[in-house]
Amino acid sequence: MEQKLRNLIKESMIEKNKIKTMAFKSILETAQKMAKEKREALTDSLIIQAGKKELKIQNEILEECIKANRIESANECRQKIAYCEAFLPKPMTSDEILICLKTNNVPKNMKDCMSFLKTNYNDVLPPGKECSLICKTYIM
Repeated sequence: MEQKLRNLIKESMIEKNKIKTMAFKSILETAQKMAKEKREALTDSLIIQAGKKELKIQNEILEECIKANRIESANECRQKIAYCEAFLPKPMTSDEILICLKTNNVPKNMKDCMSFLKTNYNDVLPPGKECSLICKTYIM
């Protein structure tokens, strides 16, 4: 995944697409910083975490730009969000999560469900609240 990200950065530089380059460079830099802090090698999981972090930051910036009526900056954020979303693996759907929980006979309590999902599928889970609601559906 690191090589894929580096290739995307090179391609965006060749295209002279500054916004795309900034989005991908930011993900790579954040992932490298996280790896350095944890004193471990750069892994796909860290890159995905960095991508999710960048996505969250850009969504927060977008909200502020909209509040301040900064249309050009908001459009730039939307582009960065689109690049991040295209790069990141697609989150599991609620049906996929339910099937996964059922086929693995996960005990029907929130702690076990969330623990199982985070241990085995952390990089492709939807955000926490969404995941919790899916687990509640499974438990009932």
